[in-house]
Amino acid sequence: MKRWMIAIGCMIIALAAGIGFAVAGRGKTAGIEEAGTEQEQTPVVEVQETAGAEESGAGRNQTQDVGSAGRSGENPESDKPETVRVENPSWDYYMEVPEEAETEPLELAVLEETKNEITDEEKWFAENGLELPDLNDEGYSCQIHESRTAVDIIRNGETEVTLDFSDYQYADDFLPEEREFIDQEIHSAAVREGILYLSTFHYTYAESSPHTAYITAVSLEDYRVLWKTEPLTCNSLNFEMAGDVILCGYGFTAEDDYLYQVDRKTGKRIGQTPLASMADYIIYKDGKLFVRTYHTDYIFQVTQRHVG
Repeated sequence: MKRWMIAIGCMIIALAAGIGFAVAGRGKTAGIEEAGTEQEQTPVVEVQETAGAEESGAGRNQTQDVGSAGRSGENPESDKPETVRVENPSWDYYMEVPEEAETEPLELAVLEETKNEITDEEKWFAENGLELPDLNDEGYSCQIHESRTAVDIIRNGETEVTLDFSDYQYADDFLPEEREFIDQEIHSAAVREGILYLSTFHYTYAESSPHTAYITAVSLEDYRVLWKTEPLTCNSLNFEMAGDVILCGYGFTAEDDYLYQVDRKTGKRIGQTPLASMADYIIYKDGKLFVRTYHTDYIFQVTQRHVG
């Protein structure tokens, strides 16, 4: 009788131990996943699988770390990789092939300068009949990933390539205690004449990480960087193009606020106009430049030949 009772007792203990071990195992696995999420610093660029990948069993959710001009033979129907990690050539001004000739800056004359209500931007768009500019070429468009570190280049409705700019996130000059605030994201992007233009910046003081607020030009022929502006050039929510001039703004609390003109051929700043506060939106329409800043709205008359 005692042996029977002992055997039953042992079975109950073993069963309880097995359940406890399984529960402990689930808890440990979940803990590892959570820790991995906390430690992750660079967002993963995810690329959707294509029909070809499904048939061959080849995964597409990997970033090709191939530099600014690398190529992959993964796609048998094209010599372009599905994802290219674009090299960051410098944290200062960079130009691949220097050009001596510079584009003439626009002449800007203030027509109106009025205080706004800060939160009435929808009213500003509506009253002036404005829309954010579409700077893409016919058949081309681009879409910024949710991670804000990559851009899909879309041609005739099909994603041609994903460009990964995660190397542009963290400069090496930031204050360690400010790390959570100084990661630089892609905020605006456009394709014009086979070149991708995009802005990258963080949302805090320049002194926390001075190498920020750039526009970069990338060739879509081989994904090399053609030029990159000097820092503290563009942290406006969009940039605009008028002919060969890119118009953008930089400013922040306790910093100087400017409307900048950038040569689309060289990435050099060729003009600057002081603003009352930090520029948010810049829109060119019917020979006039509408600039929405934090607390002031401007209308400039634009004068120069061949402005498109």
